[in-house]
Amino acid sequence: MTRRGRNRPANQHPAVRIDIAAVVAEMPHVRRALRRMSVWPSDVADLEQGVLVGAWEAIEAGRFRPPPSMPVAKALRRWLVGIASNKVSHLRDRAHRRRERLDGLLPKVDVIAYEWDEDDRLDALADVTGLASVREPFRTVITLRVQGHELRVVARAMSTPLGTVANRERLGRAQLRRILRARGRR
Repeated sequence: MTRRGRNRPANQHPAVRIDIAAVVAEMPHVRRALRRMSVWPSDVADLEQGVLVGAWEAIEAGRFRPPPSMPVAKALRRWLVGIASNKVSHLRDRAHRRRERLDGLLPKVDVIAYEWDEDDRLDALADVTGLASVREPFRTVITLRVQGHELRVVARAMSTPLGTVANRERLGRAQLRRILRARGRR
């Protein structure tokens, strides 16, 4: 049923057009909501951008329809959190996690010159093949630590809490130890 010749159902509120600056001003609230939804820190910025683009497209299409009894700012905040919730549910349904390269995020570390003999080469090769068997994200943390990066630098580069990175290093080293021990290396 439509109301007096208009193209909208009788139970819908009228569309409200707001400025993009009002949407951008609510992004800190959206960021907090994403963190409360247990989104990985490395995914927060991507989702925040997705919420902003999705909200703007919906506003342009006339889909922002706050109830007349609610202040527009409060309705906008609730609406944006709803969009964020939908984006998070779609993110969790994805089949894979993207892998990002850390090039340029880490400071350069001087490599110590070392004289290799044939036994050292074979030992290093066995250790590297064992490291390749360690699961992600443990392998990344171990690799960066072996390259000489401090734990806090690795945590910052991976956008992961320091305690989580330390735990991943500990678990990864234990996993590597088990792999090498199973191969009769250590």
